Amino acid sequence: MIFRNVPIKIVTAGPKWTSIMYPESSARSRIRTSRLMEDAKSGKVKVLNPELLPVVEMEH
Repeated sequence: MIFRNVPIKIVTAGPKWTSIMYPESSARSRIRTSRLMEDAKSGKVKVLNPELLPVVEMEH
């Protein structure tokens, strides 16, 4: 199953890990910040509050 534009809210964000929440449920999760930024750019997730994302150097 492929998901696109899954809405998420950032709870806390750091240079390595970001805690997220899914607005449609009470589920929370933690994701590597670099992975979250990649998923947001590719359209897999829609970050509802992107101003909380830290400005980090992307690892290649």
